[in-house]
Amino acid sequence: MRRSAMKNSLVRIGGVEGEWVKRALTALIRPSSHQQRRRSAFEPRPSRLSVMSKAEDL
Repeated sequence: MRRSAMKNSLVRIGGVEGEWVKRALTALIRPSSHQQRRRSAFEPRPSRLSVMSKAEDL
């Protein structure tokens, strides 16, 4: 939602530079295939803090 709002505010600039900025933004926003692969393989591990606090409980 915020991304589209950001884009819309830039569209209001209008003209060629508005179009150029919009294109640059979409290129930045679009996640790469590498990033998508990493996200699908993501497994949340317990953080060090949670591990330490659990160790204290024992």
